[in-house]
Formats: sequence, C-alpha cells, structure tokens
Amino acid sequence: MKILLTGAASHLARALLPALLAREDVEIVIGLDWREGFVTHPRYRHRQVDLREAPLAEILTDIDTVIHLAFAVIARDADGRRLSRATRRAINVTASARLFAACLEAGVERLLCVSSAAVYGPQPDERCVPESAPRRPLAGFAYAEDKAAMEAALDALQDQPHGPRVIRLRPHVILGPHCQPLLRRMLAQPFYLAAGRHHPLQCVHEDDVARALLLALDCPRSATFNIAADDALPFADMLRLRHSRAWPLPRPLAVAGHALLRSLSPAWGERGILESLCHPLVVCTERAKRELGWRACYSTRDCITHM
Repeated sequence: MKILLTGAASHLARALLPALLAREDVEIVIGLDWREGFVTHPRYRHRQVDLREAPLAEILTDIDTVIHLAFAVIARDADGRRLSRATRRAINVTASARLFAACLEAGVERLLCVSSAAVYGPQPDERCVPESAPRRPLAGFAYAEDKAAMEAALDALQDQPHGPRVIRLRPHVILGPHCQPLLRRMLAQPFYLAAGRHHPLQCVHEDDVARALLLALDCPRSATFNIAADDALPFADMLRLRHSRAWPLPRPLAVAGHALLRSLSPAWGERGILESLCHPLVVCTERAKRELGWRACYSTRDCITHM
C-alpha cells in the first residue's frame, strides 16, 4: 500500500504511525501536516503544508490509500495564533471536501476517515446508539457540527459510482499518552455539571483507535464503525477515579467559569464541550467487533486511570 496520512503530526498520528509503518504491506507513507513531522523512517516522507493549499493532485500520484486525520480541534494554528470559527470551518470542512474531490480525481482506492461519536448529538436516554442513527450534532458545538459536515461531504463522495471505498470511524472521546491537552485539563479539575451527574459516557484509548484503523485497511466495502470501550461511566465517576472528591456545579456557574478560562486561553475549548456532558452518549460497537474483528483492549476505566 502507498498511503497518504493527513494530520500526520496530530495526537492520534503519534499512536498510529509507528504501527502503520510496522506493516510489511505498507510500501510508503506520505505524511501531510502544517506542523513538523516527528517520525524518521525509510518508508516515511513528511510534507509540511496546509491541507487548504496542498498540491493534492501531485501528492496523490500513485497513492492508493488515504487516511484522513487532519482536523482543527483547538482554536490555534501551528504558530499559536488564534483561529476564527470561519477558519476552523474552512480547515475542517472545506479542506476535507477538497481532499475528497482530489481522491476521486486521482483514483484513490480506499479512504479511511476519522469522524466522531459526537455527530450523533444529545441522546434522549441511555440506549446504545448504532451507526444507522441520524447525525444530529449538538447545536453550537463546533467540533461536532464540523465532523457532521465533513461526513456530509463523504456522503457525496460515496455516491460516486467510481469513487474510493469509504470507511468511517466514529470514535468516542480518545484518551491516552498523546491525547488532546484539553481532555487532560478536564480530568485534572474536580468539578462536573450537576445536570449530567448520572449520564453515562464512553472513552476509547488511542491504541485501540489505531488498531481499528489498521484493521479497517482490509475492510472490503464502504462502512461506518463506532469505536469505543464497552463500559460507560458518568463524567462525575470519571473524575472520582482521579480525585478524592468531585464537586457538582450548577450550569450557570460552570458556564461562567468556563467562559472566564476561555477568555484567557482558547485551549479550554468551546462551550459545546460542557453542554455535551449534560447528555448520555453510549455507542454500540458490535459492527466493529463483527466485521473488523476489533475489540477494545482498554476499558473506559482503564483510559481514565492510565493516562
């Protein structure tokens, strides 16, 4: 396989790339990111370029597989400058659609795209959500809205008669040694929203997501897979695994505190993250187990206690 990996300096790429390059059937990996690469390997080539401006026709020459990880989660660019909402939308949605169109034009055989369980949005109860559930991202949660819009562009690509095989992974919150610093901050503080104290959530370890991507390389058809640990815990219980006490906050106080922190640094993420903790979200992973032979090696509890 000749692979193009976007977001090649991302948090998830740090778990994926070493495993990807260990596969004997991988001839070359071209990494694309606006940041410097972190891997030195005879079968790896890094190109430091913005996906919005990358010469994709040239880069995709002879590429048969694309793994798309690139996504602006926190509102800062490679130089630490704040990104506007419009800029993040251009990176996450417009640039992704540009990549998908280039894949079609270049005759790429397979496209693996990392989306998110956040595309399902708030759930009315604690039912296990299957991949067939509608995409209804939480209004105002930019991360979820952009993931859903990116998937809409994938829908258009998948409708093309001679397009690539499209495999989507929808992982729940990804934790591990290389996880987003925002997630570490959320778990390092001892407060939770009182409104969501009983609502179960899942996590998934970065190594389990990387394994799912490796298995998906051999998926024979277009498909979508939820990726998450089997167990689910309310956010309050997650905090209690790391703190002797965890304290509930009413929504107005939590919103005001978060707004203050975000005014100091966008690294505290957007308000939609807070709102998402007020609703249960448990996804069903039976399809990944059945069709990919994948199963989480880490429980949600493991993810929290072994960061």
